[in-house]
Amino acid sequence: MHPDLSSAVNEGKLTQQQATILNELAPGAFALHKSWGCARVAGTDFLIGRLDLEFLGGRKQTMLMSFAATALTPIPESHVEAQRHADAKAVRNEALAQPVEFIHRVITDFNSRLTLEDLTDYLQALLPDEAFEKGTKDAFKRWWLAQRAKLKADGRFILPSKKSDYVLLRERPESPHLDIVEAFENARMPKEQVAAAENLLKGLSKFDNAEDELKQVLGLIEKAASANQRRHPACAAHMLCVRDEILERRKLSRAEGAPALADFLPSHPAELARVLALLPAARIRHALETLTVANTQSNLLLDILQEGDGKVISEAARLILDGDHLDPLRDYLCRSIAERNANPELMAWLLGKRPEVLADLITPEALDAGISIIEREAVKDTKHAAKLHKVISDDKKLIALALKASNGEAARELVRKIMRTPVFEATDKRALLARAIKARPELQELLEDDDAKTSEETPATKALIVSWASLERRKKDHDDLVNIRIPANTQDIAVAREQGDLRENAGFKFAKEQQLVLLRQKAEMEQQLATCRGTNFENVDSSRVNLGTTVRLRDTATGAEEELHILGAWDGNSDKHIVSYLAAIATALIGKAEGEVTRIPSENGEREVTIVSITPFKNLEIL
Repeated sequence: MHPDLSSAVNEGKLTQQQATILNELAPGAFALHKSWGCARVAGTDFLIGRLDLEFLGGRKQTMLMSFAATALTPIPESHVEAQRHADAKAVRNEALAQPVEFIHRVITDFNSRLTLEDLTDYLQALLPDEAFEKGTKDAFKRWWLAQRAKLKADGRFILPSKKSDYVLLRERPESPHLDIVEAFENARMPKEQVAAAENLLKGLSKFDNAEDELKQVLGLIEKAASANQRRHPACAAHMLCVRDEILERRKLSRAEGAPALADFLPSHPAELARVLALLPAARIRHALETLTVANTQSNLLLDILQEGDGKVISEAARLILDGDHLDPLRDYLCRSIAERNANPELMAWLLGKRPEVLADLITPEALDAGISIIEREAVKDTKHAAKLHKVISDDKKLIALALKASNGEAARELVRKIMRTPVFEATDKRALLARAIKARPELQELLEDDDAKTSEETPATKALIVSWASLERRKKDHDDLVNIRIPANTQDIAVAREQGDLRENAGFKFAKEQQLVLLRQKAEMEQQLATCRGTNFENVDSSRVNLGTTVRLRDTATGAEEELHILGAWDGNSDKHIVSYLAAIATALIGKAEGEVTRIPSENGEREVTIVSITPFKNLEIL
């Protein structure tokens, strides 16, 4: 030990432990500071008890020896940080040339005291995006993702699931497959066991010379599947699907007494479809193949078509077609279309995928059935038909294909169906009709007939004339309906649904009925707002009774006089003597001149009045 340090210990200025640390911090030595990183000792001054330090990056710092002994950790020249301080470029090249070995060295030099987040930050500081050959944005991120995969495959690294946990090292296992066995043994949750089983399949080649260990881990898979059969049937089925694929690849037979996949799958189609929906597509197909072999029920796959989601239906239908069972599938689809009771997901598959062997089923009747199914699900307040709705509204070729070889009456029925249905927005409906007319121009006459009927309708269904004041009030009512009343009703439905059996739930039924009322009000209000025309009743012709005039009337029988204001569609107010121009009393007066005698409706039937005077309406303040 340096004599000055021994003297400091004897004098009580330093402890023995501090002196031992400072003895290693001679000029030229390296040390780590918890916050500032690596530093090289530039010089020592025992007279005043200070160290001169040069930190990585060029920062210089003077530190009291007593403080340095607690804040600094001496490191050898072979430490990765010491070499980085001496030659950062050489260390960077090493990291790029042999990344896995370099990362192993970093973790070792830091005594396995780096969390996953610390290690990521350290490597990113050493290897910014510019350090890579292309130097593009996120270059380090892509490099690090690739290296993590290599670390997992290497066998020496234990990468934690949490960023705040330490990255640990272990001796390289004698056989790489032991990692896989260990991973499955350590898995506790069903999803973790499924992931471990899939990793076993990916690393199956590692068991080429370890058949006993392979049989051991297959037994673990079967044991885990049996344990999860009741509470997590989908996970249990998934594990046995993996087990079966391993047996098939290795040309092995299932061990005597080992569970069979078919015994783990529900027999009821609806429950089976629910379990299959939780599996990846490849596993769904394997499960269905297993069932069709083990099950004597010839219509099992057809039952699945009626119950499954899109993924299950796609695999079941493909299995039917691959198995050359086209006729039963065709008959089933024709019957479902005719009865309008097909699974919405099945109709979405048929109309969206359009298999060539079923191309003749893409007809106006099929589209009509699809729209009817969407309407049915809308009444039930479900989202099961969302995919079918999207296929019909977004597929630009579908209607043309359906109308291509159809007869005229079927095509006209489909167009009428599109025109009548409430399940499509106005823009979608116009797009569908445009596609239909493009495919069959003669269908244009249906739209023209509809327009003619519309033009012959009463004034009440045409564009409304309203005052600006009433228009603003109606807009506020619409906002209240959309933003407050309808969301509140939706919440009421959700609360009622949580209370149990919907068939006996009066609150749910009332809320659903209220929903229909509110939605109808919304549709009517939006239609009116889209077609109305605001006015301030300026430049009105008062030579006759007209919209925007004030009329003074004299009752023929009593001689009493009264004044009426004939104003906009939404302005009616008996207290203020305002009458909507659409009201019966207004229609009886409009067009009449001053001095004319006419009959107008009253509470006790009609009464005769004389028009005394007609003047333009000016008192906007009363609106």
